[in-house]
Amino acid sequence: MTLLQSSLLHTIKAQRDNMMTIEELAKKYELHPDYVKSIIERTDGLAIKGNVAYVPKQSYLLPMLGVAWLFFAIVIMPMLAN
Repeated sequence: MTLLQSSLLHTIKAQRDNMMTIEELAKKYELHPDYVKSIIERTDGLAIKGNVAYVPKQSYLLPMLGVAWLFFAIVIMPMLAN
């Protein structure tokens, strides 16, 4: 099951818009559309909206805040101490 889940994830990520319909995936892997839908529902990193499977966009706010805080702690704080 893990191999099929990762194959579906990589196939969807390879698309320009990170989306594919359930029917396209079912035809590509020669599986029943309901089976493909159930696999996608159980796969982390994939989501379904209507009849479309897609890779949700991830928020980069938290990592960017972490980098900004690290920059502040390493560069700015020592300058303020002098």
